[in-house]
Amino acid sequence: MIAAIGGPPVAILYRGTKGSEFRPSLNAVFTLGILITLSLLAFTGNLLQDHLVLFLYLVLPVLLGIRFSSLLFSRVSDKLIADMVTYFSIFSGAVVIYRALF
Repeated sequence: MIAAIGGPPVAILYRGTKGSEFRPSLNAVFTLGILITLSLLAFTGNLLQDHLVLFLYLVLPVLLGIRFSSLLFSRVSDKLIADMVTYFSIFSGAVVIYRALF
């Protein structure tokens, strides 16, 4: 089941914000989206044991990533972040189009 807004469109939406607002805004959007998705999966009886196993495997890397990204974002300029979001979104869009065609 796919039930989320992709990262690139949301990142482009917040592209013009300062780095100190960018990451917390994305974290809030994705956290809320994940909570809604998991709640709906549980409500409809589609929350599987595989979902919980994946959660347990990935929770530590996600928390470590959040911690280390705090150190990285404070050292990267807002312009570089905005440019990288644009390039990543273009690349992701090209991959989606390629996969849809082939």
